[in-house]
Amino acid sequence: ILGEYNSGKSSLTDLILGKGLLPISVVANTGVPVLVSYAESAALFGVDANGIQIRIVGSEEDALTDLDYRAVEIRLPLPWLQHHQLLDTPATQTPAVFTADADIAIWCTVATRAWTESDRNLWSTVPSRCHKHALLVATHKDSFYSDDDCAQVLRRLTSVSRGLFREVLLVSAADPDAENDEAGDTGETLASDAATVRAAIEASAQLIRERRLAKARRITRRLARLALYEFGLNAIRPEAAAALSKWNAVADQLIADHDATRLS
Repeated sequence: ILGEYNSGKSSLTDLILGKGLLPISVVANTGVPVLVSYAESAALFGVDANGIQIRIVGSEEDALTDLDYRAVEIRLPLPWLQHHQLLDTPATQTPAVFTADADIAIWCTVATRAWTESDRNLWSTVPSRCHKHALLVATHKDSFYSDDDCAQVLRRLTSVSRGLFREVLLVSAADPDAENDEAGDTGETLASDAATVRAAIEASAQLIRERRLAKARRITRRLARLALYEFGLNAIRPEAAAALSKWNAVADQLIADHDATRLS
């Protein structure tokens, strides 16, 4: 999750996970990357300059809270995180630094001033290979007064960023206020926006899975052709024929299991 300072990156991370689950006091305006991943029980770690993870309790008496970390890792027992990891990045570093190992890049921009020249310049540093599965998320949708205003902003963003992202989304960043009469509506909006973002992420993830499966199948067929060519040059020994037969059966079973969604 990338973007300029105060573009709503941490709020978007919290929205995806579920409002209130991310310790915003730890990550808001942080100058270090924050990785959110799965664990059976919640935990917070700091990563020091040597790459060593240090468990942080977070109490006022915990001296480890104030150390100078180069990254923070939050682990949460959320089913969604069993298939995804989120990296909330600081605005102090070039976005391209974080995209080398990223499957899906999400660029955050504030809806009321969305897709500025600085947004464009920073996004241009990201490798073009990332564009195919990238998402542009405009935060603070709640700043607009009507659905027509939202639709107009969405159309403009889609037009000016064409070819740079797979999908453009507009989401709210407001926290529901229990004292407000509209809190229920706000909560429903946040839940809907969270579902929309997760669905967009999953759509990109599915395209990546399909591409990787197609690549694996091409590699498998090439191995098969090379093996058969070698067998054609020489007499097939019984043990070689048995190995090829077993390999073929295992490959067929793996592909069948994937097609039946028994394997990722």
